[in-house]
Amino acid sequence: MLQLGRPAIVADWAGRLHVFAGSTTDADLHYISQTAPSDGWTGWQRMDPPITSWTGPFAAPVSLIDARAIAVYLIGTDHVVYQRRYTSSSGWQPWRSLGGAVGGGLTPVIDSLGRNYVFAVTDTFRTLLEYGDATGDEWTDHGGPGLGGPPAGYASADRRLEIMINTTNGILAHLWQTSGGDWSPWDNHHAPPGGTVLGAPALAPSADGRLEMFVVNSQLALWHQWQTSINNGWSGWTSHGNPQNRTDGSAGVQGLPALVPSGDGRLHLFVRSTGGELYRISQTAINNGWSAWHSHGTPGGSAGEPVAAPSADGRLEVFTIGADGQLYHFWQTRDSGWSGWYSHGSA
Repeated sequence: MLQLGRPAIVADWAGRLHVFAGSTTDADLHYISQTAPSDGWTGWQRMDPPITSWTGPFAAPVSLIDARAIAVYLIGTDHVVYQRRYTSSSGWQPWRSLGGAVGGGLTPVIDSLGRNYVFAVTDTFRTLLEYGDATGDEWTDHGGPGLGGPPAGYASADRRLEIMINTTNGILAHLWQTSGGDWSPWDNHHAPPGGTVLGAPALAPSADGRLEMFVVNSQLALWHQWQTSINNGWSGWTSHGNPQNRTDGSAGVQGLPALVPSGDGRLHLFVRSTGGELYRISQTAINNGWSAWHSHGTPGGSAGEPVAAPSADGRLEVFTIGADGQLYHFWQTRDSGWSGWYSHGSA
């Protein structure tokens, strides 16, 4: 059976998607890959982590001078980050330790200049760590107001990274690169009205480059902020409620939302409900407006947290692990509709 945590998804340089998930059967990390861009999938393959107990996985593209690559990351119970890269020239490389003392999840990010970053939360003082090209492959501590994690990161239209992260008291904190390449002081984005922030935010750009952000609050409702102009300024909070239209906290959305643009530029958000259904809301026009809630059902008896990414042709592919321990998948069809669920089984 697959672990009930969130899988990881990443597209490689050719546009082929790769999905990673842990197995409760052999304590290994496994993955499936598209056999061609936008079409077909392999069976399960093993990753053989260097440790037997870990959290994750986390995956991202990697920019290298001499090769195109993707990478998958794990956090060991020793609080060390482990990375394995797959390059266009040499295939899968051996696992390597990045060191660190990480305890609150991590987010790999590649900016629009091709520089690699990993952001994570320390296991003790709850501060933000940065690792990658900009730090000479060393961990740098950015401090922070008691962070919970994991962080969310994305580049604004002018290539500056924006980091959003939940604090241990349920308030959203914000850190960003300045125009000179340094980092701002920590800023308080507060919490949505009537409740604290649960878990990590979802962050992605609209077609015009303005970042959009969603969080789930303690009343199990979905809340939304966005940049009011390209590269600058943020709106107040707007509520999208929850699929059951409940306000007493007994039903609603939970877990980490998945926010991703499709080929036509419209953003789509996927999240599970407390009843195990997978729900979607979508922009009704490029850069503006959101639909009502739409249910995609309960694969495997109950959906886990979703991940989503566009195939090479722009159609979205969505994955979740069901309560039966199998990986389930649905996708946009070529007529802009949605398929039913397909099971990839268990590793």
